[in-house]
Amino acid sequence: MREEQSSLPTTSFDASPWSRTWARGFALSGYVQGQYQQSQLSEDQLDANGNPLNQNRFLVRRARLRVDRGWDFAFATLEVDGNNVNGLAFGLRRAEASLLWRARNPSAPPLITFSVGLTDIPFGYELFEPNRTRLFLERTTASRALFPGDTDFGARAGGAVGFFRYSVGIYDGTPVPDTEPSAAGFDPTSEKDIIARFGAETQPAKDLGVSGGVSFARGTGFHPGTTATQNSLQWQDINENGAVDPGEIMGVPGQAATPSKTFGRWALGVDLQVRFKTPLGRGLAYGEAYVASNYDRGLLVADPTLTGVDLREVGGYFAYVQEITAYGLVGLRVDAYNPNSDATTQRGGNILPLDQTITTWSPLVGLVLPGRARLVFEYDHILNLEGIDSRGVPTDLRDDQWALRLQVEM
Repeated sequence: MREEQSSLPTTSFDASPWSRTWARGFALSGYVQGQYQQSQLSEDQLDANGNPLNQNRFLVRRARLRVDRGWDFAFATLEVDGNNVNGLAFGLRRAEASLLWRARNPSAPPLITFSVGLTDIPFGYELFEPNRTRLFLERTTASRALFPGDTDFGARAGGAVGFFRYSVGIYDGTPVPDTEPSAAGFDPTSEKDIIARFGAETQPAKDLGVSGGVSFARGTGFHPGTTATQNSLQWQDINENGAVDPGEIMGVPGQAATPSKTFGRWALGVDLQVRFKTPLGRGLAYGEAYVASNYDRGLLVADPTLTGVDLREVGGYFAYVQEITAYGLVGLRVDAYNPNSDATTQRGGNILPLDQTITTWSPLVGLVLPGRARLVFEYDHILNLEGIDSRGVPTDLRDDQWALRLQVEM
C-alpha cells in the first residue's frame, strides 16, 4: 500500500484541529519559538523564595520535536519539549498510542479514534488547537486558569461522522504544566475527570467554513491534609532590641493532624469559528465562553474546603485574524476572566461586590514565510484591578506586556 507523508498546517487559517487528518507513513517534524518579551511587572529584584522578578528577557518559549508513525488501523505520536521559561526545562509533551478506523476519503478525519497515553484535552477550541498553529502567542487567561497545561494522562475516543465531530476522554485531572513538562506529578485522587466536546463543521459555501461545539468537564479536586505538630515556644522580639525580655516568649500549642479532602468541580464551554476569504486573503473570526465551578487550577486556585464556598469562574474571548496576502497578518483578541464571581469586599462597614475580572486586549501583527517561518509582535494591554493606589483604592495593576516571537519550522 502506498505510504503518505503527513503534513501539519502552519497557521490557524488552514484547518480546524477537530478535522485533523491522520496520514500513513513516517513523519519527523518540529519547530522552535524564540522570543524577546517585556512586562511592566518586571523588577531587578528577587521574590520571597529567591526567584528573580525580571521578565524583560530573551527566551526559548518552545522547542519541540515530534515523531508520527501511521498505519491503516494504528497511529503513534511522540513529542518532546524544551524551554527556559522558569529555568531550563525539558520533558515529554505528548505520547499517544492510537487505534483508528479511517474514512474512505483519505483527506477526511477518521470515523473513530481511540488514544491512550499523554494526549490532548478535548475541551473547547483554543485548548485543543496546537501551539504550533496558534497565531496569538499564548492561550487566553481563562483557558490557562482552568487548564494550566493542554495535555494530560488518560484515554480519549473521538472522530468525525459527516459534519459531526465528537471526542470523549477520561483523564487523571492534573494537566502537564505548559512551561515545565518535567514537573508532571501523580494525581492525588483515584477519581478521574470526564471531559468531552461535541460539535459540527460545515462549509456552506466555497469560501466559507463554519464550526463550533459544546464542551463539558467534570472531576474531583484535592485539598491536602496537614501533619500533627507538637507544643513549642516562640520568641517575638517586640521592642526589637535583640534580647529576650519579659512577655516576648509565648507557648504555641500543638495541632492535631487533619485529613485530606476532595471536592467536586465542573466546567462548561461553547465555541464558534468562522473561516472565510476576503480580497486581502483568508480571515478567521472565533470565540469561546466558559462557566465553571471550583475548576481554576492556574490563577486563583479554587479550594472550597478552606472557604466553605464554591467558587464560580466565568470567562471568554473573541478574536479576529486576517491575512494580508500570504506574507502578512494582523489580528485582535479581547478576553475576560473572573476567577470568583461571588467575591465581596468591605468598605465603611458595608459589604460590597468585588469585581475581579481581568480583561486583556491583544493586537498583533506578523510576517509569514508560508510553511517555513512566522514573525509575530503582540502587545497585551491588561486591565487588572488588583492594584492599590496611594489612597488604598483599587486601581489598574499596570501589568501590560509585549513579545516579539520568531517561529521556524523544522
